[in-house]
Amino acid sequence: MKIVVNGKEKQLEKSISISELISSYSLDLERIITLKDEVIIPKNEYNTTIVKEGNKIELLSIVGGGWDGFPYNCRGNILL
Repeated sequence: MKIVVNGKEKQLEKSISISELISSYSLDLERIITLKDEVIIPKNEYNTTIVKEGNKIELLSIVGGGWDGFPYNCRGNILL
C-alpha cells in the first residue's frame, strides 16, 4: 500500500501504527509531532492510530537552538 510521508511516497507491506512508522525512521517518539491527513495525533494515540492506504503523514521534529547574540537580531538591532 502507498502512503505519503513528508511529501514523499512510501510503500508499506501492511497497515501499521504511527508508533511503528516513526520507529521505522529511527526517530525518537518523544521529539516528534505527527499529523495524519492534516490532523495532529496525540502521543497517547500513536500505538492505536493505524496508517492506511492513501494517508498523508507529516513527521515534525522539535529542534531547540538559538543564537547567542540575544537580545540583538542579525542586523545588530536591539530586540527589546
